[in-house]
Amino acid sequence: MKQLMSAALLAVALVAGEYDEGYSAYQKKHYEKALPLFEKAAQHNDAGAQLMLGVMNSNGEGVKQDYQKAAYWYRKAADQNVTAAHYNLGLLYEKGKGVAQDYKKAAFHYETAARAKSVQAQLNLGALYESGKGVPKDPKKAAHWYQKAADHQDARGQFNLANLYYGGQGVSKDLKKAAYWYEKAARAGHPSAQTNLGMLYERGEGVAQDSAKALHWYEAAASRKNPQAYTSLGLMYARGKGVEQNDRKAYEYWQKGARLGDATAQKNLEALCQKNPSVCK
Repeated sequence: MKQLMSAALLAVALVAGEYDEGYSAYQKKHYEKALPLFEKAAQHNDAGAQLMLGVMNSNGEGVKQDYQKAAYWYRKAADQNVTAAHYNLGLLYEKGKGVAQDYKKAAFHYETAARAKSVQAQLNLGALYESGKGVPKDPKKAAHWYQKAADHQDARGQFNLANLYYGGQGVSKDLKKAAYWYEKAARAGHPSAQTNLGMLYERGEGVAQDSAKALHWYEAAASRKNPQAYTSLGLMYARGKGVEQNDRKAYEYWQKGARLGDATAQKNLEALCQKNPSVCK
């Protein structure tokens, strides 16, 4: 009996050694070396190796990109309750890559991972509840999962939660809480949150009206090429709100917004050029 136990422990040690060696090679981007080591470990049911084979097939690292094989290995790892495998499998089901698109299965795997504190899964599950894809549309549950992601300092979760507070969807409308979460996301560099926070300061919604702070956040978002920020900056200069009135600067910002596909910027640009053609030359 002791000999059998020793043999089993030796097998476990060998598998662990193959995984560790494979992961070390993977981190160095030596994919051709990592692949056979992961394959050996995966055949012995090593969940970590199964996950990594899914990742390598999904990314085309050391192998031709193959989402079907990725799904196969993610499923193997998910069967052993690997959180990242559940998330990755959910992503494949949501996108229909390597599997038939199935939002219900995506929701199942996201929720499994979300309950294991995967922030990405919490965010994506919230989005499914907000849109009603694969699950009954439920803004309250969307808010619940966005809150979880936001509490883990995820800027997208903070932004999405702020949107719900601003619109009063799934939560009581609360402009102060909307401003709070927009600012959290804005300070983390989320350009749409920066634009929306600028809008709140410009309008005095949930915060004291402050054109200087509005300008600050619009400029921060514009530095990240957010089209709505360009549009808002153009309006501030066109109206002389918080800045010296300047049609030329308005033109320049609206032109940038229009080039990025913002319809309002394009409309404002056309109106300005009709009103003051010399600015547009």
